[in-house]
Amino acid sequence: MNARKFFALILILTLLATLTSAAGATPQAGPCAAGGVYDPACDVDHDGDADIFDIQKTAGHWSQTGAYVSDNNHNHLGQTWTGNNNPLTLTGSFGYPDYAPLVLNTNGNGLRIISGAHGVLVDSMGGIGVFVNSAGTGVYVASANNDGVQVGAAGAHGVRVYSAGSDGFAVTCAGSVSNCTSDITNANGFEVANAEDYGAKVVYAGRAAFRSDDSGTNGLYVSTAGDSGVWVADATNWAGYFGGDINVAGNCTGCLIARLAINSGSETLQAGEIVAVDGVAASSFAGAEMLLRVRRATPGSPLLGVVSGRAEPYIGQEDGSTTLAPRPGQPAAPGEFLSVVIFGPVRVKAAGTVQVGDHLTVAEATGSVRALSTFQVQRTDGGLADIVEFAPSLGLALGPAEHGQVWVLVNPQ
Repeated sequence: MNARKFFALILILTLLATLTSAAGATPQAGPCAAGGVYDPACDVDHDGDADIFDIQKTAGHWSQTGAYVSDNNHNHLGQTWTGNNNPLTLTGSFGYPDYAPLVLNTNGNGLRIISGAHGVLVDSMGGIGVFVNSAGTGVYVASANNDGVQVGAAGAHGVRVYSAGSDGFAVTCAGSVSNCTSDITNANGFEVANAEDYGAKVVYAGRAAFRSDDSGTNGLYVSTAGDSGVWVADATNWAGYFGGDINVAGNCTGCLIARLAINSGSETLQAGEIVAVDGVAASSFAGAEMLLRVRRATPGSPLLGVVSGRAEPYIGQEDGSTTLAPRPGQPAAPGEFLSVVIFGPVRVKAAGTVQVGDHLTVAEATGSVRALSTFQVQRTDGGLADIVEFAPSLGLALGPAEHGQVWVLVNPQ
């Protein structure tokens, strides 16, 4: 008999003696002992009691190397574990077929979080922060006082839904909004039923903050808006760009109608200068069938409008087309492109006295306007008749000239 077997035999005999001496005594809670108060942790063979067989089974593992690994003949269902700064941490490498340290397979909720600071917090992922392969609802947040879903950092997609039978992403209620409802009749790609502040907010986007490649009806539909249906605070090129016709049922407030042109003269044109038409030029730019050729206006020349500023080509990031974008206030040198207001209220330089309602034309002073002269002639009956000077008119004076400038409703005739 070798030393290991001899030591095991001595231990078993000692335990048997302890059990015999304790017979008839009241079992006391304490370390695992045969005949003691039942503790599931001491029931190694899972037969409902703690006896010598549990001790033998435990002793049988002494000769094995590595950590003791229990079998699958038990579970911890019905138990409640309470911890304090001792979380359950799963680490390691988990390969095929699940590639996960925790696998849940149930006909109910895969994971339910009753309360906590964050429902799901992803600090950093090399791949996808939250991946939903297929679901009736990809990600559903019924109510969140703070963040419904927060991703600290993700190397690829923060949240990506490949396929969803219902809403790809739905927030029924966010903040303290009451009476939240959702559209349960349609499968929406992104739905916000009721938001106390912004329904969707994009702080920064490298390209388009919102893009619709293919819409069955409307690319963007606003049913009711308490303020503005669409609000664009600032844009480098265009606050709105439309490839086709637009239909505005209401008024267009503050609109100026402008045309893109090319400076065909020999002088640099400044914003606010009056220009005359000098023909047309072919255009290769998207949204411009042709370009107007313009030059600085002189008395008697065919007036076109007022310079808004230079225009420069840019390549659209969405479709790769080249378009001319206006740069208001910037001068346009000979051969450069520019934007010219052909209808709408514009402030220009005034020469002489101008009153409300005067029709204005180009003055001798470069870049300014004056009122058309009125002459009196004698009629055949001996009376006098007022005749207005015949000259190209830029438009109508909206007010008297003040400090050398006047507001003009540009409408060349």
